[in-house]
Amino acid sequence: MKILIAEDDLISRRILQITLTNWGYDVVVTTNGTDAWRALQGEDAPELAILDWMMPGLSGVEIARKVRESSKSQTTYILLLTAKTEKEDLVAGLRAGADGYITKPFDPEELRERVQVGVRIAELQSRLASRVRELEEAFSRIRRTENELRFLSSAVEQSSEGIAIADLEGKLLFVNQAWSQMHGYETRNELIGRHFKIFHTQEQLVKYVTPFNQKVMDEESHTGEVGHIRKDGTPFFTLTTATLLKDETGKPIAMIGIARDNTERKRLEGQLAQEQKLASVGQLAAGIAHEINTPIQYVGDNTRFFQESFNDISNVLEKYHRLLEATKAGAVPQELVEEMETAFEEADIAFLLEEIPTAIEQSLEGVDRVTKIVQAMRAFAHPGVSEKTSIDLNKAIESTITVARNEWKYVAEMETDFDSDLPLVPCLPDEFNQVILNIVLNAACAIADIVGDGSEGKGIITVSTRRKDDWAEIRIHDTGTGIPERVRSKVFDPFFTTKEVGKGTGQGLAIAHNVVVQKHGGTITFETETGKGTTFIIRLPIENESE
Repeated sequence: MKILIAEDDLISRRILQITLTNWGYDVVVTTNGTDAWRALQGEDAPELAILDWMMPGLSGVEIARKVRESSKSQTTYILLLTAKTEKEDLVAGLRAGADGYITKPFDPEELRERVQVGVRIAELQSRLASRVRELEEAFSRIRRTENELRFLSSAVEQSSEGIAIADLEGKLLFVNQAWSQMHGYETRNELIGRHFKIFHTQEQLVKYVTPFNQKVMDEESHTGEVGHIRKDGTPFFTLTTATLLKDETGKPIAMIGIARDNTERKRLEGQLAQEQKLASVGQLAAGIAHEINTPIQYVGDNTRFFQESFNDISNVLEKYHRLLEATKAGAVPQELVEEMETAFEEADIAFLLEEIPTAIEQSLEGVDRVTKIVQAMRAFAHPGVSEKTSIDLNKAIESTITVARNEWKYVAEMETDFDSDLPLVPCLPDEFNQVILNIVLNAACAIADIVGDGSEGKGIITVSTRRKDDWAEIRIHDTGTGIPERVRSKVFDPFFTTKEVGKGTGQGLAIAHNVVVQKHGGTITFETETGKGTTFIIRLPIENESE
């Protein structure tokens, strides 16, 4: 139990503190009403407060009144510490919100009894408040469940995706309006009771529907592309998810299907991928500008140094020329020699001979650095291609790491271990680069959650490539927070994120999964340990499917 003492008298305050500490209480001490009020408003507010009736800032009576008016501190038990003995004064204190009082000078026995009573009441109030919160949360969950059920019923009917339920014989039990319209029927009454075969040609039944339904029966749920026909005979394709419905004994009784026109899905996927790429370029732009600015700055500084040095050297050369002409004429005036010496000293030729080569070397390094960044950005932002092309994964990964450097360099050191014998791998280059970028940015965020701004030490991001039989394997390891066990099954779900609002869209890993698995026929998995880090493992087939 935490007890707050607010008392401006040193002796009374120390006696109270020592007495209550000896009794085993956790004591917090303040010397004025302002600090006492602030302590009672904190997240870890004391359950019991002993407040001096009169003290600087706020009086004990004023604090009691403010406490009762504040929802944050309603459970705090308050004892007024006072030398007042008049009944009217004590009643006024109780009416203000105090729960009791302790008279000055206080008697230890009286103090013990009043504190013990206050502790018991404070504990009861705390348990009561906790129980009230539990009941409020339970009622809130009930209300949410009711709202969710109403919303679900409305969503099924108003969903833009077609929803149908059929028994195991194929007889339609339910279709929503979207399913009817998708197949060219005006109302769902035209479909209830009919066989689902009306939505497919014989060829589609053999090629798509029969294998699809068998997978649903085997796996209880399956998603895939299915061929359909509309009422007028027009063929089209849907992305369909079907789930087996069972009764309470576990016996299959029906199948529910949710279908979406695949044309729209492909359009949205392309749009989403482009938006993700543009968002990434936008996110990296400021960092790239910063990365370019640093080498450009010392190139500029060195160029200005060359300009000043050139003027000094020109002056010395002009004096040398005059001295040479005088030497040829056979008469060298002493005045000209002195001017030459002065110009040589003012130009500090020895210093220039030492510094100019260094400045040239620095400038060339800066130009090389800018060239590398620009080339990496060009490779990353290269327009996408619809067909796979064989690429050097090591160079692609290195370019992506370079353009993202400003996003990780403050919190992590980057280590690479590339397999120099790794063959070219057929890829969609821009989409592969996006996958690497998304994972590297996630790694930097996970490390930042541990090291903060990196001023006290950095984490490590390690990227390696290897050939594993007929697969190219990329491992991206970080020393970040790791992935909590409760969310590991959701990391590849669209729009799932553990980041704060505004800091993550939940699309990065979902897009990475789609690109690696669906578009490249590869795999993406992870190994993680909470508090120690995560390793994402990407495997891509080295040979094209056609080959």
